[in-house]
Amino acid sequence: MIHPLLSDYVISRNDYNEKELVTMVGERREETINSQGFIVVNNYPYTGRSPKDRFIVRNRGSRLVDFNHINQPISQRDFDTLLEVALSYTQEKKLFSMKGYAGASPTYRVPIEVITEDAWQSLFAHEAFFTSDITSPELTIISLPHFKFDPTIHPTHSEVFIGIDLYHHVVLIVGTKYAGEIKKSVFSYLNYMYPQKNIFPMHCAASTYGSTTALFFGLSGTGKTTLSMDPSMSLVGDDEHGWSEEGIFNFEAFSYAKVNGITSYNDPIMWAALQPGTIIENAVESTELDFANESVSSNIRASLPLEQIHPYNQTGLAGIPNVIFFLSADAWGVLPPVAKLTYDQALFYFLSGYTSKTPGTERGITTPIEVFSACFAAPFIPQKPAAYAEMLREKLARYKPEVYLINTGWTGGPFGIGSRIRLADTKKIIEQAMQGDLAEATYSIEPVFHLAIPDNIHGVDKSILIPSKTWSDPKEYNKTATQLRNRFIDNIHQLLGNEIHDFDGVFENSE
Repeated sequence: MIHPLLSDYVISRNDYNEKELVTMVGERREETINSQGFIVVNNYPYTGRSPKDRFIVRNRGSRLVDFNHINQPISQRDFDTLLEVALSYTQEKKLFSMKGYAGASPTYRVPIEVITEDAWQSLFAHEAFFTSDITSPELTIISLPHFKFDPTIHPTHSEVFIGIDLYHHVVLIVGTKYAGEIKKSVFSYLNYMYPQKNIFPMHCAASTYGSTTALFFGLSGTGKTTLSMDPSMSLVGDDEHGWSEEGIFNFEAFSYAKVNGITSYNDPIMWAALQPGTIIENAVESTELDFANESVSSNIRASLPLEQIHPYNQTGLAGIPNVIFFLSADAWGVLPPVAKLTYDQALFYFLSGYTSKTPGTERGITTPIEVFSACFAAPFIPQKPAAYAEMLREKLARYKPEVYLINTGWTGGPFGIGSRIRLADTKKIIEQAMQGDLAEATYSIEPVFHLAIPDNIHGVDKSILIPSKTWSDPKEYNKTATQLRNRFIDNIHQLLGNEIHDFDGVFENSE
């Protein structure tokens, strides 16, 4: 159902192609275009998402929403008030429009229109989604970064507001320039709608290796983009996909890559994709960008159209997944570089969505901190986590893919004592799994997490495979590993409550 206010107000908007939009960014002096031709966007002070300002309208369309501190409710009346104020503001503006689809699948794609105040955000939308001359959108996104609400007058928490009306299929974004809000609002919408069509929405990268399709689940900093963009594989997408009975499909037409610290040596595909006209958010403005300089933000983002990434899958489609990887950057240094998971373990680690933050990544962090994000997507899943886990359970039982836990974090001790697992070793592990070699390997069970660890991996030093043997003090390892295991259990108890009995055997025989 179209929101009646969208019919009451006439929104004047222009529809330009990408080349014209780049020109307009310069002519309007919206952002800096440096000597490399990059569009360097200054988002300060909102250099990332504003989760405390995100709301979902409580109405007939949100009956399946798990309202909580992430999915904050707002009444239809309050949302309508804010939407009308915002639409009144647009009457003085000529805005920009991008029309097309979210979703590469011709069967399941969703028609959308993204209406923006800035030309660079319209360029972002043109790159993010599949541009097409649609008749009418199912979902309308309105982004007004230069208009701000007054929380002393308006029913908001701050000057920023992100509101999703699932019944009227409209998203309103106000007060923040960070383009990730556009991308993730569409993802949240799809995460609500697709399960009702028996499509499993996933926050993961996907690549193919010959006839093998692999999924890479992982939070920021775990290597999801780097590992899926490998010259030996064809990239389907690096962040959001759906799994239907036909196979998988990318939700987007680009990579919204975190480019902090990237180099031409470690990230050759991503590096080569940085071309004139690329939108770079949160970098220090200079004639030549230094991606190691995080003085503006530790969240430097580049919008990379998939056609600039080689090799990539031009269709955005791939077959049923054969291999699934859960990536964790374990700063405690107790998870193995690779472990083969049972399906009960797979569901447990999927629901856990674990990684860790290291000292220095955020102010006040002095020791590693566990991060649990249900389904590797807690900020973007409107329904209960168990609903998505049930969809994964059905896929595992039906298609029987191999599932592996991959630690891209530390070995030989925690952060500050141990060392980071070499990227070359992780890539070799991924390669062996994609080729099917790990499916045929022999395994040993470690006692704390009850994980199956391969006895040998060709090209990888055997000494790093069993974490306890990499620590100088086995007792200290056992203590640290047990503490982390217990935090996993506490997190699942908090997440699922009485449903925890489903995972009674995950840590079988652990001490």
